[in-house]
Amino acid sequence: MYLVAIDCGDERLPTLERVLDGLTSDIFSVRDRVWVIEAESPAVELRNRIKPNLQNCESALIALLAGHAAWAGYDPEATDWLLKNL
Repeated sequence: MYLVAIDCGDERLPTLERVLDGLTSDIFSVRDRVWVIEAESPAVELRNRIKPNLQNCESALIALLAGHAAWAGYDPEATDWLLKNL
């Protein structure tokens, strides 16, 4: 399970969301430009698949979630998903 954060402009977001959708079928958007994804691949491989789609001023962070998480202010649907998957 990984946390993925991408810094990009609004016009580029649909393109990068399609790239993320191609990485896994288990993806959940927790905030603008922040997702939790289930993937068997290591973070470096995920980064390497995202990186060719980034423009010079854009960035991506892929971090392994280690089973410990806390959150506040999310709606019930998001809370249910996080409880079930983290």
